[in-house]
Amino acid sequence: MSHPFTPVDVPEKRVVAELSEDLVESLARVGEAVGLEGSAGLDELTDHLAALTEPTTLVLVGWQRMAFAEPGAWAALRAVLERAADADENFVVLHGPISRDGNAAL
Repeated sequence: MSHPFTPVDVPEKRVVAELSEDLVESLARVGEAVGLEGSAGLDELTDHLAALTEPTTLVLVGWQRMAFAEPGAWAALRAVLERAADADENFVVLHGPISRDGNAAL
């Protein structure tokens, strides 16, 4: 399950993906953060997340931009990430701040 940004009690490996308003760009950033090489669609990201072997925390920075500008795209990406988190207790998604600037935890 995804959670608001709380940088404690989550797997030690923390990766950060800074989202944009664009789904394709955001998918690329999430994929890169979790080690997926090349471009990825929602299906490729789903398969990759299911195959993760190392406990991982994914922090989504700037998700608010996408949620406001493209609510349908945000809902699709969020659904993929939440399903992955629900299926694997070693994968956690945190909804981070709007920016990395000034956030020492990132």
